[in-house]
Amino acid sequence: MKVGKQVTVREARDNLGRLLDAAHYAGEVTVVTRQGKPWAIIGPLTPEHLAAFEAAQRDEETPD
Repeated sequence: MKVGKQVTVREARDNLGRLLDAAHYAGEVTVVTRQGKPWAIIGPLTPEHLAAFEAAQRDEETPD
């Protein structure tokens, strides 16, 4: 995973498509900041993330 750059929430919103492409195609991770503090990341979907997402989807579909 390549560590990319740091952008503000506004910059991330204005460049979301480019940041998503960089994450998906180049494996780049971008740190999104809010009021100067790290807030979130935009990065590639790893097999672990995908497995967790799929498990959460199954849990939502399972009736109580």
